[in-house]
Amino acid sequence: MSATIEKLKANKSSVENDFDALPEIQLQRKQHRKILRRRQLIGFLLLILVLSAVGYGVYRFKLRGLVAREIVDHLPLPPDRPPTEITGFPIRYAGEDLTPRSLAFFSGTLYVSFIEQPIVQLYNSDLALIANWRLQRPDTLVPAQIAVTDSFFVAADQTNELIGIYDHEGYYVASVAWYPGRSARVTPSHISVTPEAITVVDEVTNYIVSVSLLNDAPYHKFLELLKVTPSPFKPDSARTTCAFVAPDSSLWLGATAGKAVKLEGNQIIELEKPTHTKLRHPVQFLAVDHAIKSEQYPDPEPVMRIHLLDQVSGKVFVYDLAGRLKLVYPQDRSLEQPLAIAVDQEARHIYIAESARSEITVFGF
Repeated sequence: MSATIEKLKANKSSVENDFDALPEIQLQRKQHRKILRRRQLIGFLLLILVLSAVGYGVYRFKLRGLVAREIVDHLPLPPDRPPTEITGFPIRYAGEDLTPRSLAFFSGTLYVSFIEQPIVQLYNSDLALIANWRLQRPDTLVPAQIAVTDSFFVAADQTNELIGIYDHEGYYVASVAWYPGRSARVTPSHISVTPEAITVVDEVTNYIVSVSLLNDAPYHKFLELLKVTPSPFKPDSARTTCAFVAPDSSLWLGATAGKAVKLEGNQIIELEKPTHTKLRHPVQFLAVDHAIKSEQYPDPEPVMRIHLLDQVSGKVFVYDLAGRLKLVYPQDRSLEQPLAIAVDQEARHIYIAESARSEITVFGF
């Protein structure tokens, strides 16, 4: 019986060997192995693509806003040296890239508003997010312009024709809405602040208006505009884009067509024009003290400079208080559609919002 079984097994093995020896079968098996290898290769490539997509998703939605945020130490630069670019960082909120619109800095905190977003974000000096504000009084604001004083946070909504005033915790204090006489609402296209007042550019009326922040008894929680100054720029030739009260109390104005002046009483002084890079569309002025503290000079005399941010040329033009051009930066590239500038005077950092890159770039001076 066992001999018969062994004989059958031998015959089966012989038949299988003869079957495998057929050219058609060998060709089919060879093609099948090629198909299997191809499928394995395709599967491996798909696995790489999936892992890459997952990694990109983690970076884009979780890590992108955190990379490149470390601000390296830098030596203070003298006033005649242009600030150097240190780092830059994008901002994400609820899985979406946000485009910074306006910046303000006060007491170690960077305030950021965004294009078409009803929020303000607060970052500490390490660029870590510490708060999200939604300004819902006196109405829901989409703050295109923001500013901070020793006492207040100020947000301007051009669409709703409203300026809201808040404390440093984000609680509503008062509003600015009406011209004297309550005949028309102000449309704030740009604001800047001093501890005593808000300076507002109203593109609709071509006025520069001033609002006191020292009024202790606002009428129905609305602060009235106290001073109205017609812009020296004619609407048919240039549109006022920004206004700023300098440390010497002079009023600096920027306008389309590359115009920039300072007003001292009734005198209009045109700012010195650059020779190599044209001033095209000023969007914001900023006062920066370039004095360097040291052990030998712990309380140096201020070296005030006015930085003028230009949206179209992508440059910052630095003037002394007399309006003389001192330098232009950055020198190695042009900023991409910059909209706002702020300064951390203590750490000697300058923040610039680049809207085309949806990033905030940090310079050291």
